[in-house]
Amino acid sequence: MHRTSRRVVRRAVVGGLVAAMLLSSTAACSSDDAEPTAEATAAPSVDPTASVVDGLISTGIQQLSEQATGEAKKSFQAAIAIDPANLLANYNLGFIAQTAGDDAAAITFYTTALAADSSFAPALYNLAILTEASDLSAA
Repeated sequence: MHRTSRRVVRRAVVGGLVAAMLLSSTAACSSDDAEPTAEATAAPSVDPTASVVDGLISTGIQQLSEQATGEAKKSFQAAIAIDPANLLANYNLGFIAQTAGDDAAAITFYTTALAADSSFAPALYNLAILTEASDLSAA
């Protein structure tokens, strides 16, 4: 791959990681001064599986930011063992595969991520980068 193309991919991936971190940590806020309803004040139901997966995703993103790719890969693999369709775990495994030069695995992970959210721009972009050459040769 061309050096400039690698820079573009790295920028997109870093942007995707930032977006993923924001998506996983965003909390809803309201400036509504009305009294809370009984539903709003009740203890939220906690899905222990989702909490475990979220923790694994957060750990994996932190490990990627520390360039501990092998450990991050294990965290994301553990997340998809629990939730095989998880958007962020599949996206990040795609990123890891792409940076390791395993384009076939990256395409599979990005495709699985897009099955969860077909408008997830970082996966769309990276998938387009990987399939661009084959798309051009088929044209």
